[in-house]
Amino acid sequence: MTLDPQGERTSTTYKYWILAAIALLALPQIYTIRVFGSYIPLAILPILLSAPLIKLLRKDRRIIFLLAAYYVVTLCSVAWSPNHGAWANYCLFFLAFPLPFLLGRGSREAALESCLKLSALIAAVHSLLIIGFRFFPDLKATFLLSGSLRLFKNPDRLSNYELGDISLNIFDPSKSGGLFDNANTAATFTLVAIGVLIATKNRFSRSSFLAMILVLSAGVLATGSKSGIFYLATLAILSYSVSAVTEKSKIRAICLLLIILPLFILLPLLSSTLSSTFFSSDLGQDTIKTGGYRLQLWTIAADAIKSHPVLGVGFGGWSEVMSSRATFFGVDPNWPPHNSLLQAWIETGVVGVVLLVCFWLALIWRAILATTKQTPGGGASLFSLVAAAGMSMGDPTPLLGAPQFAPMLGLLLALAFNRLDSGDTKVHLSTQ
Repeated sequence: MTLDPQGERTSTTYKYWILAAIALLALPQIYTIRVFGSYIPLAILPILLSAPLIKLLRKDRRIIFLLAAYYVVTLCSVAWSPNHGAWANYCLFFLAFPLPFLLGRGSREAALESCLKLSALIAAVHSLLIIGFRFFPDLKATFLLSGSLRLFKNPDRLSNYELGDISLNIFDPSKSGGLFDNANTAATFTLVAIGVLIATKNRFSRSSFLAMILVLSAGVLATGSKSGIFYLATLAILSYSVSAVTEKSKIRAICLLLIILPLFILLPLLSSTLSSTFFSSDLGQDTIKTGGYRLQLWTIAADAIKSHPVLGVGFGGWSEVMSSRATFFGVDPNWPPHNSLLQAWIETGVVGVVLLVCFWLALIWRAILATTKQTPGGGASLFSLVAAAGMSMGDPTPLLGAPQFAPMLGLLLALAFNRLDSGDTKVHLSTQ
């Protein structure tokens, strides 16, 4: 059987435009359509249109099985879910990662690189907005109070609170989220974008690449997200360390030694001074406060899960858990779980959380394999994957179902895994 060249070209062109639409709409989302009473972002449409173009690969069967099993558990929870609206939205947003990932696995490298380059450029422009909002808080307040956020965030969710209440966290001058109302979500998006930029380094001139790295890194710092800044610094050092080992670079190894050795000597001497300074500062006090608050959320979850240990309380059940226990535990009933594993545990039980963890470990293992084999984009994919997973441990943004950065992360992993499967280890494309 011979393939129709014209039909193949048409399919390739269609796939490219779908990829471009996914990259273009991932950040803004654009909420203008209401379906069955719920707002659906335009960004989800190209993702759904990609489904007929997907071809499953045998090498992905473990990842697909774990993903499908977790999705089935979530789907089954409709039988006992107390919040069907949240469940229905999640069923759509859940697809924001797997469909772009699977579409990318069957796409040409040039098409993937072009679309990821577009994502990186959009993220860099958004970083400038984050920085602007951080240095000009009045500008951020004007944006939030104007109602413009309703275009980029589900209006139904915004109706849960009054934007005019300046006591809300989103009006904090030390935080900035750009088009997001949450600084942690903005930091996660930007961290993933850094990995995307590194993986498509060959698509930029040296000066453009360095400028964008600086802008994206500054964007993470400007969010004011403590977790985002921590992962930016930690993953940068780890990435540099891994590259020194895998590429056997003596120069990088010496530079790394010159960084680590002074820290190794000075930290023990300054530890007491640094700790006392930190815990007496506003940042330290805020960290203690939020840490204690989130520990209470785990206590609440442990109390609620006793009666539903295997399959959880059903998707959307967190709000029910909080409303019935918040007063007793002395916490705000409107607080989200602030941890994606905690949310998976309470809503899908032990079965769901185990499947979710195994799915992410399977992805991380492939990314580690790509990194150790010096696959172009391997280290970048690992950087973004760990950043996304790590940030979700302290933020309401779920591991799966974050429509802003999940498509970008899916395409990035597809690019790295495609190169790994093809045995591509070109030094000039190395992104370690």
